[in-house]
Amino acid sequence: MLRHEDGDSIWSAGTDGNGETLVDLAPDGRERLYSSRTGETSQLWQLPLDGAARPAMIAAGLFWRTSYSPDGKLVAYLEPQFKNDRVTVPVVIVPREGGDPIAMLDVKANTAPSTWGADASGYVYVVEDRSFQAVMQQPTAGGAPTQLFRLPAGQLGSLEWSPDRRTLLMRAFIDRIWNLWTWTPGAGAPRQLTHFPTGSIYNTAWSPDGKTVYFGQGHSTQDAVLIRGFK
Repeated sequence: MLRHEDGDSIWSAGTDGNGETLVDLAPDGRERLYSSRTGETSQLWQLPLDGAARPAMIAAGLFWRTSYSPDGKLVAYLEPQFKNDRVTVPVVIVPREGGDPIAMLDVKANTAPSTWGADASGYVYVVEDRSFQAVMQQPTAGGAPTQLFRLPAGQLGSLEWSPDRRTLLMRAFIDRIWNLWTWTPGAGAPRQLTHFPTGSIYNTAWSPDGKTVYFGQGHSTQDAVLIRGFK
């Protein structure tokens, strides 16, 4: 449940199993996206946080990885498209207030992390190869994608911009080890930020001033338990 400082409720999740979930906060802090589900179909809603207006539905279908553009004017999400027994999962971009898509980017972003670029002019995604990982940017207005940089072969687990959107933080599995890398546009090749010899990294987050990165690091264990005597 979300509440004003005066205690009035402006949004609460339903209890009927409709899967309502808060998704993303607008850059100006005035609105929030949330999704709900009816049967096999999901709905994407715009929720004014001042409580002055009712939520407005901006999309319906099957979608995930939903986010506002850096300027808050657009919303991007992944949505499967079915045509001639073929399924594609483009990045769909719609105006903040909803309506017809202004772009559908076929960048194969459903199998690897993706995010907006440093501004709303591009969308960043990953192309994986046996010998490298290429981080690409597709212009939202159309045209050919450009390669931003490469990392050694492995797996990228996340792409997260700093609050000022000047540095991209990545959680990368390279040489069978998870570590953090950063890349700053115009500053050359990516830089390895951590050098852990073993373990996993999870739950990364920037501090509000962009000077500190918080994350969890460690090992997970599993125990096999034998239970006998069932009746």
